[in-house]
Amino acid sequence: MLDRIRHMTGLNRYTVETPNSQHQQSANKADMSVRPNLPARAASPAAAAATEMAPRQPLAATAGGESPAPAGMASPVAPMTPSPARSDSALRRTQVDSADACTAAQHPLVAAMVQGATGLHDLVEQQFPGVPQVSLSRLPLQEALQALMPGMSPAAPVGLPGAPAVLLAQSLALATGADAVRASAAIGALRQLDPVGDITDAWHLRGEGMPASPSQAQQDAWRAVLDMATTPSGMRVLQTVMGQPVAPAQERDFVLLMKTVSAMADRNVSAIARPAELIAGLGAPATLLDEALACAAARLAGEVQAARPDDWALNAVRNDLFDTGPGSDFAAVQSRLMKMGRWIGRATNDRWGALRNPMKGKSAFRALRYGTQQVDRGPAVARHRKAFDAALRGAASQLRDQLVALAPTARSSGPGQVPVELLRAAVLDHCLATPDRPLDGRMFDAAAVHDVATRLAGMLATAGGRPAGAAQPGLVEHLKQQPQLRTLVGAPLRMEQLEAWLADALKTHAAQPEGWADAAAAGLQRARVEVQGHDTRLQQVDREALRKSLKHIVQNIEGSSRLRLSSGGVLGVGLRHLSAAVSGLVSGFLLRGRVDARKQWGRQAVFEIAMPPYDMEIMVATQRQRATQLGAGAFVGPHLGIARAGANVDVTAYASESAGLKGVTLRLPRIGRPVSELRTEFSRLVDRLLDGTTAAGNPPQDLLKQLLQEFPGLTVNRIGLAGDERKRHGFSVEGVAAVQAAGMRAGVNAGGALEVQRGVIRHYEDDSGSMQVQRHIAGWSLRGAVGARISAGPSVDAGPVNLNSGNTDTTLVGGSADVLVAGSSDRREVVYQDGRLHPISFHETEFQNLDGFLAHVERRRGEWVRARLASPGTERDAGTEHTKLQGFLDEVTRQATPTHTYAFRSTISPSAAERVDAYRSAALLAQRQGAAPSAAHETVAAMHAAVEGEWADPASLQPYSLRSYERVAAQGFKGLNLVAQFGSVHAADANHIDNRLDAA
Repeated sequence: MLDRIRHMTGLNRYTVETPNSQHQQSANKADMSVRPNLPARAASPAAAAATEMAPRQPLAATAGGESPAPAGMASPVAPMTPSPARSDSALRRTQVDSADACTAAQHPLVAAMVQGATGLHDLVEQQFPGVPQVSLSRLPLQEALQALMPGMSPAAPVGLPGAPAVLLAQSLALATGADAVRASAAIGALRQLDPVGDITDAWHLRGEGMPASPSQAQQDAWRAVLDMATTPSGMRVLQTVMGQPVAPAQERDFVLLMKTVSAMADRNVSAIARPAELIAGLGAPATLLDEALACAAARLAGEVQAARPDDWALNAVRNDLFDTGPGSDFAAVQSRLMKMGRWIGRATNDRWGALRNPMKGKSAFRALRYGTQQVDRGPAVARHRKAFDAALRGAASQLRDQLVALAPTARSSGPGQVPVELLRAAVLDHCLATPDRPLDGRMFDAAAVHDVATRLAGMLATAGGRPAGAAQPGLVEHLKQQPQLRTLVGAPLRMEQLEAWLADALKTHAAQPEGWADAAAAGLQRARVEVQGHDTRLQQVDREALRKSLKHIVQNIEGSSRLRLSSGGVLGVGLRHLSAAVSGLVSGFLLRGRVDARKQWGRQAVFEIAMPPYDMEIMVATQRQRATQLGAGAFVGPHLGIARAGANVDVTAYASESAGLKGVTLRLPRIGRPVSELRTEFSRLVDRLLDGTTAAGNPPQDLLKQLLQEFPGLTVNRIGLAGDERKRHGFSVEGVAAVQAAGMRAGVNAGGALEVQRGVIRHYEDDSGSMQVQRHIAGWSLRGAVGARISAGPSVDAGPVNLNSGNTDTTLVGGSADVLVAGSSDRREVVYQDGRLHPISFHETEFQNLDGFLAHVERRRGEWVRARLASPGTERDAGTEHTKLQGFLDEVTRQATPTHTYAFRSTISPSAAERVDAYRSAALLAQRQGAAPSAAHETVAAMHAAVEGEWADPASLQPYSLRSYERVAAQGFKGLNLVAQFGSVHAADANHIDNRLDAA
């Protein structure tokens, strides 16, 4: 019922509260806020702007981070990780103000990348330093690199002709200890190298003796291959240098073999040798790395079927999992996945009224009592609006026919009035006569009323046994003057009107045979589902109910949609009511001051399912939250016996909230495959997770091993640096009227609030995995709101109207509405696939209000139209594109509701992505040069500056999509909330695209 009232009145937020519980239903307007919102201790109206700055979900600076690669190597499936920093953004934060951090343009390696052949001399001097007496030894190396330049040009990114030479020089310096003479010889060995042939020979000879000892040049060449192959751009360069390139079909296996050997070297320095020697000496595999090495070698040797039992090990290495023992990352991921089973068991065994510690025994699936928040809905215009109109038309047609059939038993409501059934049938007949116009929202003007009257006259004639055209002269004009028809003018026809008409008919004609209205009722039900979505709430969670719910999402979720379920406990303390009570004793009846100082801690289990542009994914994590607020307030007004009236004023001087996530994410790739195929595979993954985590007697390592074996494309990510933070300031004022007696009080509050949020940041980064994501969102918001509440209960100081999620001690019901919303956020989402930056990576600017979005698009209208015209495989003209763009803007304007936000997304161009990979490869190789930490530090800083330069360059980004998001959320709190706070909080929030226009 409350949802229906909210929908009808347009309120975007309401709360229902008691001293020990709270339920909140609201627009989740920004994908930035701490989730779930910590239930506020008697929050001020200013707290209403606890919005997010998305979105499940916009790009400012990348906050991605990956764990450092093992010494001497870097994972080709992991993004570059500067050391000792954990992430690109963390590196920038520590280096922007560093005195020794040089700009990209000043650094010799960046200059060499840009200059190409003309920069070779400085490149060799920088990578192979030596005393002047031996400087001539570097000349042959420079000449050798010069000779390779034409052949390496296919591997050079646009604008960086010298990048291949830089990466090759860096890897040769690493392999030879910066010995120019050995580096020259290693180049000769590289140009004769047949890497797959050597590995195949070693595989066939394993157990029969070691191959011939390699020369120093061959060892150096293989070491250079090892370093190069495990960087984002290195393999492309190697393919142009090696005497026998690796076949494209074998390149992935070759890179994984190099990664396996590097991991072995990290555990045993003596293992740095030719892979052929390791393979030839391989006995019965005893470790994950042994199995991965054997699997990769067998595949390269053409024995794919023989390698198949060890596919899981190679897939584990692809995902940066190198060991299965206790304390390993493999064991940690396995343990995290098994938590799903415990969560299901806890939610299944919940009993009404049972006492439990909310900080322990968490289960994210308890939040399914709020349903899936419409995450299973696709774009409104593309799908639901058309389906809604079709269902409503079908229902209207059935209802019209039934109303006409009921005419013989119908009675008019008064003298001179026609039966209401025939009037309503005539209205529906009129609306159905124009199939090109939507039925819902149809307005009636004078011409429409005339047509309705004409149709009604015909129906009356038919009901009287005469032909429809035999209506009495003047009857149409007479009918048009009837109040029944005049009330049609200016009133739109809505779905709810048809439901009311059907209900009236069922009540009035209860004697009709059962089922006569079933078809019309079914059509209206289908229409309502298209408007509001399916009722996906689970009152009782068990494994099969959860399976059905998740698989429903998998089959219906659309791109860029995200659902997060969280449940756990909140612990806090606040001085608001205590300080107000003390002030009341001291200051008398006219003024009561209060101090709003509070501290809160939260801990929740988090489950998230999403389908971003690049994959479909599940996250299993734990979230820890902290919140602090400092403010002051006062109540001013007289105390007149049992009555009191006055004003509340509250100021939030400072509020800070933060949250951190720890857990794992499972991903299946979406790019380059039909979505139907992805849904089928992901549905199978859901089955395996639910069955595997709840099966009795499952060995600790079995589930993850089975998943890696059964799903070759599966990405297993350990979450790195991830969380939310924001600062809030606000002001509120309200009027209060209350009556109290016998220790009880009842009152009414109404007022308004203004709040600003700054420093709003949300970041996420993967620490491992073949596909890694870095997401960073930063923005601000300003919100003004009005609201009211009714309260009754123990006599305590009158608290403020609660416009956010805050729980006051005596609130029965409260509601709020936004009257001012402003703000925007920038989002950068960076996707690395097998170490390389994917062109699906994007920057997005999102607006909290429609006007800001429209102004932004208007400024970039020309850029957008040019992008549409340049889309490959299309024939378009500028005039048509301007019209289509304006049509989209008009459409989102008509759809605008408080739950909508609006975004302009641009993807990075393929050429810019290649340059970013080159810069990141150079930084990775520099990290491995431990002999000169300061030089490596400068190189890494310069390469990151160059990467940021690419993202900041408008020429590196290309318009991709205009979109409107719909964001909804529900949250509930139950527990103690009087001075101290201790209780359970459950939240479900989601976002999906409601409308979009793509550049392609």
